[in-house]
Amino acid sequence: MGLHDYPQLPKSDRQSWTVKTSSQMEKPRYVVLAFQTDKKNALNKDCGSFDACDLQDLKVYLNSVYYPYENTRGDMCIFYDTFTRFQGPYYGGHSAPTISFETFKTKTTLYVVDCSKQNDTFKTGSVELRVEFKASKAFPADTSAYCLIIHRSKC
Repeated sequence: MGLHDYPQLPKSDRQSWTVKTSSQMEKPRYVVLAFQTDKKNALNKDCGSFDACDLQDLKVYLNSVYYPYENTRGDMCIFYDTFTRFQGPYYGGHSAPTISFETFKTKTTLYVVDCSKQNDTFKTGSVELRVEFKASKAFPADTSAYCLIIHRSKC
């Protein structure tokens, strides 16, 4: 696993973020993107909650291949569905939701991209990982982005 952060997003509605990875990275299985606005070093704020930031679209590029293939169109139901489907493989069981849809939208918005169905020609080695995302309006001031990369296990 690798956690990367973008300490302060520009005040724009689009962002292309090349995530620095090691040169011999294993195949990423999942990429989780999260945002927090005005919470960095704020002891009086809930640093365990994440903001939706009106995200409209999200693409993760592994070299030149992008995931997911479909456009989410800002549909929180689609984002919630990918979040709940991720839980089964991650926790090693079924994918029953651990949080409600309402909690997901208002407090625990974690955008999950499934990269596990990769072409066999994608080899372990140098991987350029880029995250492109678009919101319906400019990201608020003091918004940080976090990218968690979950790799295949060696087992």
